[in-house]
Amino acid sequence: MFKLEPFLDKKLSTLSGGTKQKVNIVLTFMFDSPLIILDEPTTGLDPASLIHLKRLIQEEKIKGKTILITSHIMQFVAEIADTIVYILEGKIYFKGSVEELKAKTKQTDLEHAIAAITTTTDHA
Repeated sequence: MFKLEPFLDKKLSTLSGGTKQKVNIVLTFMFDSPLIILDEPTTGLDPASLIHLKRLIQEEKIKGKTILITSHIMQFVAEIADTIVYILEGKIYFKGSVEELKAKTKQTDLEHAIAAITTTTDHA
Protein backbone atom coordinates (compact mmCIF):
# COMPACT_ATOMS: atom_id res chain seq x y z
CA MET A 1 0.00 0.00 0.00
CA PHE A 2 2.78 2.45 0.88
CA LYS A 3 5.22 1.09 -1.73
CA LEU A 4 7.99 0.33 0.74
CA GLU A 5 9.41 -2.69 -1.11
CA PRO A 6 12.45 -0.78 -2.48
CA PHE A 7 13.46 0.09 1.09
CA LEU A 8 13.25 -3.37 2.71
CA ASP A 9 17.03 -3.75 2.79
CA LYS A 10 17.72 -0.21 4.04
CA LYS A 11 18.35 0.94 7.60
CA LEU A 12 15.57 3.10 9.02
CA SER A 13 18.08 5.85 9.84
CA THR A 14 18.94 6.26 6.15
CA LEU A 15 15.35 6.79 4.98
CA SER A 16 13.73 10.15 4.27
CA GLY A 17 11.29 11.62 6.76
CA GLY A 18 8.27 10.69 4.66
CA THR A 19 9.46 7.12 4.18
CA LYS A 20 10.15 6.78 7.92
CA GLN A 21 6.62 8.00 8.56
CA LYS A 22 5.23 5.33 6.23
CA VAL A 23 7.25 2.65 8.04
CA ASN A 24 5.88 3.88 11.37
CA ILE A 25 2.32 3.75 10.04
CA VAL A 26 2.80 0.21 8.77
CA LEU A 27 4.26 -0.85 12.13
CA THR A 28 1.35 0.74 13.99
CA PHE A 29 -1.30 -1.03 11.95
CA MET A 30 0.51 -4.41 11.90
CA PHE A 31 -0.81 -5.32 15.33
CA ASP A 32 -4.42 -5.95 16.27
CA SER A 33 -4.57 -3.52 19.16
CA PRO A 34 -7.91 -2.14 20.42
CA LEU A 35 -6.20 1.25 20.88
CA ILE A 36 -4.15 2.93 18.17
CA ILE A 37 -2.19 6.11 18.93
CA LEU A 38 -0.96 8.27 16.05
CA ASP A 39 1.12 11.37 16.77
CA GLU A 40 1.06 13.77 13.82
CA PRO A 41 0.66 10.89 11.34
CA THR A 42 0.37 13.11 8.25
CA THR A 43 3.83 14.66 8.61
CA GLY A 44 5.89 14.05 5.49
CA LEU A 45 3.23 12.04 3.66
CA ASP A 46 2.60 12.46 -0.04
CA PRO A 47 -1.06 12.79 -1.16
CA ALA A 48 -1.43 9.11 -2.13
CA SER A 49 -0.05 7.94 1.22
CA LEU A 50 -2.37 10.34 3.03
CA ILE A 51 -5.34 8.76 1.25
CA HIS A 52 -4.11 5.30 2.27
CA LEU A 53 -3.72 6.45 5.88
CA LYS A 54 -7.26 7.82 5.97
CA ARG A 55 -8.57 4.53 4.55
CA LEU A 56 -6.66 2.53 7.18
CA ILE A 57 -8.05 4.72 9.96
CA GLN A 58 -11.61 4.33 8.66
CA GLU A 59 -11.21 0.54 8.42
CA GLU A 60 -9.99 0.34 12.01
CA LYS A 61 -12.83 2.58 13.21
CA ILE A 62 -15.33 0.23 11.54
CA LYS A 63 -13.76 -2.62 13.54
CA GLY A 64 -14.63 -0.69 16.71
CA LYS A 65 -11.11 0.33 17.61
CA THR A 66 -10.29 3.52 19.48
CA ILE A 67 -7.90 5.74 17.57
CA LEU A 68 -6.22 8.65 19.31
CA ILE A 69 -4.64 11.13 16.92
CA THR A 70 -2.74 14.33 17.59
CA SER A 71 -2.65 16.71 14.66
CA HIS A 72 -2.26 20.35 13.74
CA ILE A 73 -3.88 19.72 10.34
CA MET A 74 -7.49 20.73 10.86
CA GLN A 75 -8.69 19.50 7.47
CA PHE A 76 -7.42 16.01 8.35
CA VAL A 77 -9.09 16.17 11.77
CA ALA A 78 -12.37 17.37 10.26
CA GLU A 79 -12.36 14.47 7.79
CA ILE A 80 -11.65 11.62 10.21
CA ALA A 81 -12.59 12.60 13.75
CA ASP A 82 -15.76 11.50 15.50
CA THR A 83 -14.83 13.32 18.71
CA ILE A 84 -12.23 16.01 19.15
CA VAL A 85 -10.55 17.25 22.29
CA TYR A 86 -8.83 20.57 21.89
CA ILE A 87 -6.05 21.00 24.43
CA LEU A 88 -3.82 24.05 24.63
CA GLU A 89 -1.09 24.42 27.24
CA GLY A 90 -2.62 21.62 29.30
CA LYS A 91 -6.14 23.10 29.36
CA ILE A 92 -9.08 21.43 27.67
CA TYR A 93 -10.93 24.05 25.68
CA PHE A 94 -13.42 21.73 23.99
CA LYS A 95 -14.55 18.12 23.85
CA GLY A 96 -17.23 16.99 21.41
CA SER A 97 -17.90 16.60 17.72
CA VAL A 98 -16.64 18.88 14.97
CA GLU A 99 -20.22 19.94 14.27
CA GLU A 100 -20.79 20.79 17.95
CA LEU A 101 -17.67 22.96 17.98
CA LYS A 102 -18.66 24.76 14.79
CA ALA A 103 -22.14 25.39 16.19
CA LYS A 104 -20.78 26.59 19.54
CA THR A 105 -18.40 29.05 17.89
CA LYS A 106 -20.71 29.95 15.00
CA GLN A 107 -17.93 29.12 12.54
CA THR A 108 -18.23 27.22 9.26
CA ASP A 109 -14.90 25.38 9.35
CA LEU A 110 -12.87 23.63 12.02
CA GLU A 111 -9.80 25.82 11.74
CA HIS A 112 -11.76 28.99 12.51
CA ALA A 113 -13.78 27.22 15.19
CA ILE A 114 -10.59 26.14 16.99
CA ALA A 115 -9.24 29.66 16.76
CA ALA A 116 -12.50 31.06 18.11
CA ILE A 117 -12.77 28.61 21.02
CA THR A 118 -9.52 29.82 22.55
CA THR A 119 -10.95 33.31 22.92
CA THR A 120 -13.85 32.13 25.11
CA THR A 121 -13.46 31.91 28.87
CA ASP A 122 -15.37 28.68 29.54
CA HIS A 123 -13.44 25.43 29.23
CA ALA A 124 -14.85 21.91 28.68
